[in-house]
Amino acid sequence: MEKLSTGVSSLIGSLTETLDNASEKESQETEKVKKPALEAPADASFSVRNIEIGDTKDDVEKLAGDAKRNTLNEYGVDWFAYHENYQNFFMVAYDNDNKVVGLYTNQDLISSKEGIKRGTPKETVTGKMGEPVTKLLKGNVYYQIRSDSGEYDMFEMDNSYVTIFYDKHEKNTVTAIQIIDAKLEKQKSGYFAEAGPGLKKGFEYQLFDLTNASRVNHDLSVLSWDKRVKVTAQDHSADMAVNQYFNHTNLEGESPFDRMEDDKINFRMAGKTWLPVKIAVSLPMKV
Repeated sequence: MEKLSTGVSSLIGSLTETLDNASEKESQETEKVKKPALEAPADASFSVRNIEIGDTKDDVEKLAGDAKRNTLNEYGVDWFAYHENYQNFFMVAYDNDNKVVGLYTNQDLISSKEGIKRGTPKETVTGKMGEPVTKLLKGNVYYQIRSDSGEYDMFEMDNSYVTIFYDKHEKNTVTAIQIIDAKLEKQKSGYFAEAGPGLKKGFEYQLFDLTNASRVNHDLSVLSWDKRVKVTAQDHSADMAVNQYFNHTNLEGESPFDRMEDDKINFRMAGKTWLPVKIAVSLPMKV
């Protein structure tokens, strides 16, 4: 994945393989929460949890309550994460007037006028949506939008950019959606966001939240954040950047589990995933 490798949307492709390796005996520990009744969008082509671009923060929080956390994204605004122990998970970005300018979900909260939802085959999407966007203008430079693996398509509609993600492990069906207001996309001066501690922290928490939301989709228990494992993971990410490699195993032959043992971290079972292509982020999680 390339277009969204600097943002939360690029996280989707890295999750499924990790989840497929999880124990089939592991089950969701929390009580199931009822999914809200979804309605066709009133104005836009797509909605998430019955929320559309242009709605207000008050509208959102009347439906979903307060956000669980908010963290910086690559557009220079925050993603506000809403969920009930990662069930009915979605994220919203707001402008300075508390209007919705970004939406994202990787759960069954997608509605559309075309009948596209989570689980819709890719060929149905492209048949109804037409040709996807192939390039974006940033400043005086056009950047090519390309997914060689076919894991996403971006479409321009309703003064928004709609990116639809497909799960290659589920017969290339819709697995997630991101909707970004056109003004927000166009005010982003470069193709990639400028690195900084706030964005790094944002990506870490967003990847963690996305992983848990995906685990819920697979009826797996949610993970808890572990600050000590976070340090181990960050050290490995820094080592890969300095020494120019990309692997779960470091150049000394140490696995993630070896590194946690070196750092005196006790664990019964552990896993690791990261943000692919441009930025490596190791998840601080332990179960």
